[in-house]
Amino acid sequence: MKAKIFLVLTVLTLAGLVSCNSNINPDIQEDTSLVFIYKESGGWTGLNEELKIAKDNMHYSISYRDLQTQQLVLYSGTVETSAEVWQKLLQTFDFDSFRKIKDGSCQSCVDGTDKRFIVQIDGQEYAIYNGYEDENYKKMQAFFDLMLEQAEKFSDNY
Repeated sequence: MKAKIFLVLTVLTLAGLVSCNSNINPDIQEDTSLVFIYKESGGWTGLNEELKIAKDNMHYSISYRDLQTQQLVLYSGTVETSAEVWQKLLQTFDFDSFRKIKDGSCQSCVDGTDKRFIVQIDGQEYAIYNGYEDENYKKMQAFFDLMLEQAEKFSDNY
Protein backbone atom coordinates (compact mmCIF):
# COMPACT_ATOMS: atom_id res chain seq x y z
CA MET A 1 0.00 0.00 0.00
CA LYS A 2 2.82 2.42 0.90
CA ALA A 3 4.52 1.59 -2.39
CA LYS A 4 1.36 2.45 -4.34
CA ILE A 5 0.95 5.76 -2.51
CA PHE A 6 4.63 6.57 -3.08
CA LEU A 7 4.29 5.70 -6.78
CA VAL A 8 1.18 7.89 -7.19
CA LEU A 9 2.85 10.81 -5.39
CA THR A 10 5.99 10.42 -7.49
CA VAL A 11 4.00 10.40 -10.74
CA LEU A 12 1.99 13.46 -9.66
CA THR A 13 5.14 15.31 -8.64
CA LEU A 14 6.89 14.53 -11.92
CA ALA A 15 3.77 15.50 -13.89
CA GLY A 16 3.70 18.79 -12.00
CA LEU A 17 7.36 19.46 -12.73
CA VAL A 18 6.98 18.69 -16.40
CA SER A 19 3.91 20.86 -16.76
CA CYS A 20 5.60 23.71 -14.85
CA ASN A 21 8.72 23.54 -17.00
CA SER A 22 6.75 23.52 -20.23
CA ASN A 23 4.76 26.58 -19.12
CA ILE A 24 7.56 28.77 -17.78
CA ASN A 25 6.79 31.40 -20.41
CA PRO A 26 3.60 30.18 -22.14
CA ASP A 27 2.95 33.44 -24.01
CA ILE A 28 6.59 33.91 -24.97
CA GLN A 29 7.09 30.38 -26.31
CA GLU A 30 4.31 30.89 -28.86
CA ASP A 31 5.42 34.41 -29.83
CA THR A 32 7.00 34.46 -33.29
CA SER A 33 8.10 38.09 -32.94
CA LEU A 34 10.43 37.23 -30.05
CA VAL A 35 14.06 38.39 -30.48
CA PHE A 36 16.90 38.06 -27.97
CA ILE A 37 19.69 40.65 -28.36
CA TYR A 38 23.12 40.94 -26.79
CA LYS A 39 25.23 44.10 -27.20
CA GLU A 40 28.68 44.94 -25.89
CA SER A 41 30.41 48.26 -26.47
CA GLY A 42 33.29 50.42 -25.24
CA GLY A 43 36.92 49.88 -24.35
CA TRP A 44 40.16 51.10 -25.91
CA THR A 45 39.27 49.63 -29.28
CA GLY A 46 35.80 51.17 -29.57
CA LEU A 47 34.19 47.74 -29.56
CA ASN A 48 30.67 47.53 -30.91
CA GLU A 49 29.34 43.96 -30.89
CA GLU A 50 25.76 42.82 -31.42
CA LEU A 51 24.02 39.46 -31.62
CA LYS A 52 20.33 39.11 -32.50
CA ILE A 53 18.70 35.72 -32.15
CA ALA A 54 15.23 35.13 -33.55
CA LYS A 55 13.49 31.80 -34.03
CA ASP A 56 14.59 31.61 -37.68
CA ASN A 57 18.06 33.18 -37.69
CA MET A 58 20.96 34.67 -35.77
CA HIS A 59 22.72 37.81 -36.94
CA TYR A 60 26.07 38.86 -35.52
CA SER A 61 28.09 42.01 -36.18
CA ILE A 62 31.24 43.41 -34.65
CA SER A 63 33.44 46.43 -35.25
CA TYR A 64 36.51 47.68 -33.43
CA ARG A 65 39.76 49.49 -34.11
CA ASP A 66 42.87 47.34 -34.33
CA LEU A 67 45.32 48.88 -31.85
CA GLN A 68 48.39 47.89 -33.91
CA THR A 69 47.28 49.21 -37.30
CA GLN A 70 44.55 51.65 -36.26
CA GLN A 71 42.41 50.06 -38.99
CA LEU A 72 38.71 49.59 -38.42
CA VAL A 73 37.82 45.87 -38.34
CA LEU A 74 34.28 44.94 -39.41
CA TYR A 75 32.56 41.58 -39.55
CA SER A 76 28.97 40.42 -39.80
CA GLY A 77 27.23 37.17 -40.51
CA THR A 78 23.85 35.49 -40.40
CA VAL A 79 23.06 31.82 -39.84
CA GLU A 80 19.96 29.76 -39.24
CA THR A 81 18.98 29.37 -35.59
CA SER A 82 19.03 25.71 -34.68
CA ALA A 83 15.94 24.29 -33.02
CA GLU A 84 18.17 23.11 -30.16
CA VAL A 85 19.55 26.59 -29.42
CA TRP A 86 16.10 28.18 -29.68
CA GLN A 87 14.58 25.65 -27.28
CA LYS A 88 17.44 26.10 -24.79
CA LEU A 89 16.93 29.88 -24.90
CA LEU A 90 13.22 29.50 -24.26
CA GLN A 91 13.79 26.99 -21.46
CA THR A 92 16.31 29.19 -19.64
CA PHE A 93 14.57 32.53 -20.19
CA ASP A 94 12.26 33.74 -17.41
CA PHE A 95 10.51 36.95 -18.44
CA ASP A 96 9.43 37.86 -14.90
CA SER A 97 12.97 37.50 -13.55
CA PHE A 98 14.40 39.37 -16.55
CA ARG A 99 12.14 42.35 -15.89
CA LYS A 100 13.23 42.44 -12.23
CA ILE A 101 16.97 42.71 -13.01
CA LYS A 102 18.38 46.04 -11.91
CA ASP A 103 20.87 47.86 -14.12
CA GLY A 104 24.48 47.99 -13.01
CA SER A 105 26.96 50.84 -13.25
CA CYS A 106 28.70 52.13 -16.37
CA GLN A 107 31.84 50.13 -17.16
CA SER A 108 32.87 52.01 -20.30
CA CYS A 109 33.14 55.14 -18.15
CA VAL A 110 36.28 53.59 -16.66
CA ASP A 111 37.41 52.08 -19.97
CA GLY A 112 35.64 48.79 -19.63
CA THR A 113 32.84 47.52 -21.82
CA ASP A 114 29.12 47.72 -21.21
CA LYS A 115 26.85 44.74 -21.79
CA ARG A 116 23.18 45.02 -22.62
CA PHE A 117 20.66 42.25 -23.03
CA ILE A 118 17.44 43.15 -24.78
CA VAL A 119 14.29 41.16 -25.36
CA GLN A 120 11.88 42.28 -28.07
CA ILE A 121 8.32 41.02 -27.92
CA ASP A 122 5.70 42.39 -30.33
CA GLY A 123 7.77 45.51 -30.91
CA GLN A 124 8.24 46.19 -27.17
CA GLU A 125 11.79 46.23 -25.84
CA TYR A 126 12.88 45.20 -22.38
CA ALA A 127 16.55 45.84 -21.63
CA ILE A 128 19.08 45.40 -18.87
CA TYR A 129 22.43 47.15 -18.66
CA ASN A 130 25.40 45.60 -16.86
CA GLY A 131 22.99 43.74 -14.58
CA TYR A 132 25.28 40.79 -13.80
CA GLU A 133 25.46 41.57 -10.05
CA ASP A 134 21.68 41.33 -9.60
CA GLU A 135 20.30 38.17 -7.96
CA ASN A 136 17.70 37.73 -10.73
CA TYR A 137 20.48 37.84 -13.32
CA LYS A 138 22.24 35.06 -11.43
CA LYS A 139 19.01 33.01 -11.45
CA MET A 140 19.04 33.27 -15.25
CA GLN A 141 22.78 32.67 -15.63
CA ALA A 142 22.22 29.72 -18.00
CA PHE A 143 20.30 31.99 -20.40
CA PHE A 144 22.98 34.70 -20.41
CA ASP A 145 25.76 32.13 -20.76
CA LEU A 146 23.99 30.64 -23.79
CA MET A 147 23.71 34.06 -25.43
CA LEU A 148 27.40 34.76 -24.81
CA GLU A 149 28.31 31.30 -26.10
CA GLN A 150 26.51 32.01 -29.39
CA ALA A 151 28.33 35.35 -29.77
CA GLU A 152 31.64 33.62 -29.10
CA LYS A 153 30.93 31.03 -31.81
CA PHE A 154 30.53 33.85 -34.33
CA SER A 155 33.62 35.71 -33.16
CA ASP A 156 35.69 32.52 -33.43
CA ASN A 157 34.83 32.39 -37.14
CA TYR A 158 36.02 35.81 -38.25
